[in-house]
Amino acid sequence: MTNFEATAYARIALQNLIENNVEITPDNLLYEMHSLFDLYSEEEIKKEVIKRL
Repeated sequence: MTNFEATAYARIALQNLIENNVEITPDNLLYEMHSLFDLYSEEEIKKEVIKRL
C-alpha cells in the first residue's frame, strides 16, 4: 500500500464520520477505515477519492 492509498482510506473515513455526525475518535476512525478496507480495493479507493474531490 502506498502513502497515497493509506491517506485515501483515512480521508474517506474522516469524510464519512463528518457526514454522519459521528464523534471523531481514534476508535471510530479505525472502525471506519476497517469497513472501507472491506468495501474498496487499493485501486478502487483511488477512484473514490477523486470522485469525492
